[in-house]
Amino acid sequence: VMALIAIGGLGFVVWSELLEFRRQRKLSLHTRVVLAGTAVMILSGALLILLLEHDNPATLGPMGWGDKILNALFGSITCRTAGFNTFDLAGMHSGSKVLFCVLMFIGACPGSTGGGIKVTTFTVIMMTVWCVIRGKSETVIFRRRVGQEAVYKALAILMVSLLAVLLCLHQAMYLNHLLAVDYQRSEQEAAVVRTLGTELVRDYGTDKPVVLVGRYTLGEN
Repeated sequence: VMALIAIGGLGFVVWSELLEFRRQRKLSLHTRVVLAGTAVMILSGALLILLLEHDNPATLGPMGWGDKILNALFGSITCRTAGFNTFDLAGMHSGSKVLFCVLMFIGACPGSTGGGIKVTTFTVIMMTVWCVIRGKSETVIFRRRVGQEAVYKALAILMVSLLAVLLCLHQAMYLNHLLAVDYQRSEQEAAVVRTLGTELVRDYGTDKPVVLVGRYTLGEN
């Protein structure tokens, strides 16, 4: 199941190049960024989930170390694309819930079956920050210069997405305040509102009715 989710999150452009790799012996910058970014996100997400939840009795605590590692890896993969879970998400620590929201916000890759701002967008932004810290005037990934247009698109997608999510969260909090006056009568409605923020972040960038969608493919210069 994890393999199928990961495969669906890579995108059709990447799989097309991988199928032609034996003949062409070359991968584009886009495909290399997708593969490296996906691997880093899966492994780092699983490690953070394991560190945060390994002793939580409501989630991974009662499991053996083999099951803990497997469930942490599954959680890291599925929260960015599929949305399944193998342990009680409501019982997670606050830090783990924030981590899940960040992973869901980043999402999968361009041209895939997942949502989010895309792994390429996040990678370009992070590498731009890294290059600025090192005193470089251009964004370089795998010894390739990323054009300014791609960098500007990544920053624009990030800012518009954050504004859209924050606006919807503000409206959810306002609606939650209105329902708070009568929680005892409509506890079920209030529970639905409390999960709206998570649902919004998870479904952002998919074909579900969310405000904005942003996706693009990296070019090489």
